[in-house]
Amino acid sequence: MKNLNIDICCGARCTMMGAVDLLEKAESFKSVFPDDNIIVQVVPCTQECKGTKTSAAPIVTINNEKMLNATPQKVMEKMMEVLR
Repeated sequence: MKNLNIDICCGARCTMMGAVDLLEKAESFKSVFPDDNIIVQVVPCTQECKGTKTSAAPIVTINNEKMLNATPQKVMEKMMEVLR
């Protein structure tokens, strides 16, 4: 059994840039790997996208590794990599 911790920023910018879609995809992933310990959490704004010239949102952290400009495809690929 492997552990997978996913934190999805729910700040305004991240939400506008697709955090809700990322949350839904990550939650649905739990049914594919029911034997693994997959924890999906919504976290308060991390402030990491502030002050950048280009938006870094949405921000997702998977097992303490930050992912900027997260897309469903990038997040799913990283989750598969961790669970292999």
